[in-house]
Amino acid sequence: ALDLSPRDRAWVQGMLAPKARLAISFYHEALRHDPFDRESRSELILNHVGLGDYAAAHQQLDIHESFYPDEKTTHIFRACL
Repeated sequence: ALDLSPRDRAWVQGMLAPKARLAISFYHEALRHDPFDRESRSELILNHVGLGDYAAAHQQLDIHESFYPDEKTTHIFRACL
């Protein structure tokens, strides 16, 4: 068995989740362990968009942008939303 941190374990579970809503719950768990986790927040944004929950996607993007204003994904997400 792999010795993963709680954040990594939650992120992997989110990536492997068969449904977006379940994945979202795992990404939120990962963010509870590391609020600055870019990967989990990016996946959270994408899953909210996939479900058509644009309000939640915008909320997460605002947080992402406050942490990483110059990151390329921030600009790509902003352009798409």
